[in-house]
Amino acid sequence: TDTMSLSLTCAGDSAEWTVNRFSSSGYLTRCATWGSMTGPTCYINGQLFIDGVYWCETATGLFSNAVNITRSHNNAIVDFPVHPVTEGQPVTLRCKWKTELNLAVISFYKNDKLIQNDTQGEFFIPAVSKSDEGFYKCGRKGRMQRSAGSTSPASWMSIKDVQSAATLSVSPDRAQHFITDTMSLSLTCAGDSAEWTVNRFSSYGYLTRCATWGSMTGPTCYINGQSFIDGVYWCETATGLFSNAVNITGTYNNTIVDFPVHPVTEGQPVTLRCKWTTELNLAVISFYKNDKLIQNDTRGEFFIPAVSKSDEGFYKCGRKGRMQRSAGSTSPASWMSCRYRLVHANNPSLCPNCCCWNSSVCPSQKASTR
Repeated sequence: TDTMSLSLTCAGDSAEWTVNRFSSSGYLTRCATWGSMTGPTCYINGQLFIDGVYWCETATGLFSNAVNITRSHNNAIVDFPVHPVTEGQPVTLRCKWKTELNLAVISFYKNDKLIQNDTQGEFFIPAVSKSDEGFYKCGRKGRMQRSAGSTSPASWMSIKDVQSAATLSVSPDRAQHFITDTMSLSLTCAGDSAEWTVNRFSSYGYLTRCATWGSMTGPTCYINGQSFIDGVYWCETATGLFSNAVNITGTYNNTIVDFPVHPVTEGQPVTLRCKWTTELNLAVISFYKNDKLIQNDTRGEFFIPAVSKSDEGFYKCGRKGRMQRSAGSTSPASWMSCRYRLVHANNPSLCPNCCCWNSSVCPSQKASTR
């Protein structure tokens, strides 16, 4: 409606979040083009809202979870949480109308099959399981159900397994890769679906699937040097499930800085290595963080014994001296992310310097849209 008001708020370890949208018509845009970004919140009105997938993002490549939001010009909507419901938790689906329907018999459907008829206008599941996932909709029973606008759109309700989460793993496990004719890179999806595909949002601004630039075999996407492009990669299903996202950079230079593509857990050790297409015996190697020199020696490695949030930043490496300024002698810069270590809320003494589930002790490392 013209009076519709919707807000999407980003919460995480950055003050520079923006909300992005990949619309059902296939366009990727930022909140500033169709809403109002005030602090961490994007405000949208009815005239500018479009169905699509929405998520938070920063210029440094941090991402939140993604949510699929649908609008309706019909008289009915089916109301349930936009985020996945945790397995074992109760959930209530409600049929909502623009005008009150006293004593009307309301029908609920899952995957187009009738599951309930009554006047309550609610469908209650006391403990959800994976079998409850599906497309739900509701409407009036009888002839009115078939009239225009009397049935809600169908929306997917997702169930989150408390024991597992969807993840994207990269092999070799590093943020940067040499682009060569013999380059081989694989991205594997692991989660509660057999129908994952790998998507890429390239540095050129195009969203495509593995099938157009790689080979999707089972849960794994294989890429060679001729088809590789820098970008953000993630797993997705046709039903709207998402994995984590990773930012992968390729280079034709002689140098890469090698560290894990996934965030490093706070308190864990990590080694950044400077790698070359040809061996450099006794060469003095420089490491940089945010363009500031942090180390000069011949080891070709920069070791952090226990990472913290202050270690996050853009890292690169190269040869010291004149050669450092020559073409291809310095690696691209890539962002290394650190995530908080989470310990049991009832036993903070197990890790007094770490974060725990108690939000009063420390903020969550994870960004979210709500």
